[in-house]
Amino acid sequence: MSLLAKLSLRSFRHTVLALVWTAVSVPILMLCAYQLRNDYEQRLASNARELAYETERASFVLTQNLRQLMGDLDRIASDGSVIRSLSMPILTPISVKKIEEFLGHNPASNSVMLIDKELFPIEVLPTWALTDDLSIYESFMQAVVSSPSSISDPRPRLFIVTPQDNTEPQLVFIRPILSASDSLSQPFQVNGLLLVNVGITKLMRGLDYNETNKPELLRLLNQEQLLFEERTNTQDIEINTHQAPLIIGLDEQKRLALEVGRSPKGVMKQVLMGYRAQAAAALLFMILMLIVVKKLADKLAHPLELLSQVTNRMSKRNFQEAPGDAVDTHSVQYHEFSEAFQLLSDMETTIRQQFQQLHDANATLEDKVAERTEALKKNIALLDDQRESLQRLVQYSIEVQQIASLDELGPMTLALADSICNQQLGIYLLRSEFFSGYEQLDQLQEKSRAFLRAQHAQLNDYASLLRLAKNTPQLHFFPIGSSTPSYQGFLITERSEHSEHSSEALMVLSTMLVSAIKQHTLNTKLHRLAHIDSVTRLPNRHYFTSKFSEMLNRFNNNNPATHFGVFVIDVNGLKFINDHYGHQYGDEMLKIVANAIQQVVRANDTLARVGGDEFYIILENASADTCEKFAIRMRDVSAQLTMNINDQLLPISFSLGYASTDQDSLRNLLSLADERMYFEKKKHYKNLSGH
Repeated sequence: MSLLAKLSLRSFRHTVLALVWTAVSVPILMLCAYQLRNDYEQRLASNARELAYETERASFVLTQNLRQLMGDLDRIASDGSVIRSLSMPILTPISVKKIEEFLGHNPASNSVMLIDKELFPIEVLPTWALTDDLSIYESFMQAVVSSPSSISDPRPRLFIVTPQDNTEPQLVFIRPILSASDSLSQPFQVNGLLLVNVGITKLMRGLDYNETNKPELLRLLNQEQLLFEERTNTQDIEINTHQAPLIIGLDEQKRLALEVGRSPKGVMKQVLMGYRAQAAAALLFMILMLIVVKKLADKLAHPLELLSQVTNRMSKRNFQEAPGDAVDTHSVQYHEFSEAFQLLSDMETTIRQQFQQLHDANATLEDKVAERTEALKKNIALLDDQRESLQRLVQYSIEVQQIASLDELGPMTLALADSICNQQLGIYLLRSEFFSGYEQLDQLQEKSRAFLRAQHAQLNDYASLLRLAKNTPQLHFFPIGSSTPSYQGFLITERSEHSEHSSEALMVLSTMLVSAIKQHTLNTKLHRLAHIDSVTRLPNRHYFTSKFSEMLNRFNNNNPATHFGVFVIDVNGLKFINDHYGHQYGDEMLKIVANAIQQVVRANDTLARVGGDEFYIILENASADTCEKFAIRMRDVSAQLTMNINDQLLPISFSLGYASTDQDSLRNLLSLADERMYFEKKKHYKNLSGH
């Protein structure tokens, strides 16, 4: 064979090998590149959603920690021993213990300071905080003391302080401490402050991050002001971030926000690691295809090489020679071409089979992609449901703090639970001193409702409810409260297949419900303390002032039904009893007088103790004649009052004066009644002295 023929055959073999290899490998490589690109984009989108969920969860944890700190601070500021400590040179041991417990329950708090209204520190815990410079807090403390809203809304105020040495900013909570005042128009005054210094670094360390899941960037912002920043990677790389607000229920212009950032670095590596098995299979497949294509090229070129050899021999032979010396060119020629045609036919069949296998492999790959896409959609939907449930819970925690009555709590809670679980639920809330209770079980089956009615006695006790839940597998109880003292009722569902997320959300809802009931109970008690006298259990000056203003606004001189009278009563000799027998007998004397007056006043009249020995009465729908008859009855009662002190029966009495709207000036009604009372009181003491 000539050199030119050998080169032509080798070039043909290589050309066939390259063409077949290109036809097989290029579609596979394009498909792989397309799939990798889609998986990379989906991974980036998934990471962004996970970052948003992580940020919202961390924001929720910080919000709960700050609300717990504010609630604990409210309880300390409302404690009687702490209030009394403002008038002492040092804190009582009980007050110190309560503040130490506060520091133990709130590890982010650096120090607690009890400060009087003159902005002088009475006590500082821990003692090392005595070295702190109070001047950086002075303007904030002065603003809280002088603000009228500190009395109407004594919740903690949040301030952000930047020390002069440019160290880390501080979160400072200042809670006004209220005490009673002698003013008729303003029954309370700010008598001191509780100042808590919260370390931002400690607060952020409270997030449950460890070294493995710690984000590359963690920030706490107040609007545009950076309060805290922590980076775990100092390299100048791109970081994806997400912000979430901290809603702690304060009216101050503080807009705290948490920002979490994670680097997208390593996403492609994760995608490629997920395709290790597929890449190995594809590589093995391409190697096998290379071997097969080479074999096919050899088989295709070999008969052509034989044909070339035969043709060469035939071109050199003399066809006029004897038949015995001649080559059987006819049989050789058709035999080699037959093999070539058969080889081409086999090659076509093989290529068709390989393309069919590739098509089947593509179809299988598409099914896997569709399956994974569907699974990813379900995960995304689950994350969306979890985020929506979290947002509803946060909104619920804000709304329950704003409701006017606990009676609104049951329907609001049941509506939220229905939206979270999408199944039939019931709720049972216990009756208390300040709450009439709530029960809504209509969504349950009649069989379940009948069972609960039969077991009604066990529903009011935490331990009994746990035993009942253990022995009742067809019902799922969610106790509201984690112990007997904090038990407030339960949420209930009929046992069915529900997600772990729904159960966790209901448990969080139960915890929020306990906190809301406790908060409203505390507010009701504070409201009662603000309007009820602690000795006589009568309404106090604040309540009387509100009622008196209401009567003045309703008064119409042309309508007799709106006329009313005002009585001012002063107990005679209260100071003498306090000085000679002790304040316990003075309090007993006030109770006797209060009970005696209560027997005389009508149900629609208003009786209040407004000061040390003074009582005010509003007689509704009363003229001057009615007031005079009432005064005669009151004097008869005063003449018969006595009290027993050390087995000695002592007479007690009171002086009174009144004014009525049909005969006296509306503007001077109280002052006229007060002057007439003092006139009668002078007569009483003159009669006692015998002059």
